[in-house]
Amino acid sequence: MRNKIKNKSKKQSPVGAFIKGIEVVNPAVDGCSSVELVGNKRVIIEDATGISEYEADRVRINTKVHTVVIDGTGLTLDSYSGGIIVIDGKIKGVCLE
Repeated sequence: MRNKIKNKSKKQSPVGAFIKGIEVVNPAVDGCSSVELVGNKRVIIEDATGISEYEADRVRINTKVHTVVIDGTGLTLDSYSGGIIVIDGKIKGVCLE
């Protein structure tokens, strides 16, 4: 009869690892704004301080650290509340200045 040794250590699921990772505050990025690109259809900017330029093909958003420049076509301001700005349209590029 063979003895089977079971490995009692559990592997952490990818979702569990992700959640654990986002719970830790990295001091290198603490206080920085967040820019999220959703496909080529939406840009979400957190900790925005204002909009300095707004055209259908270019939007400039000020944050505490950088200016975020969004280039595209048909750009529209979906929402601006609590320092979070959502820009929709066909996104061609996003850069920091």
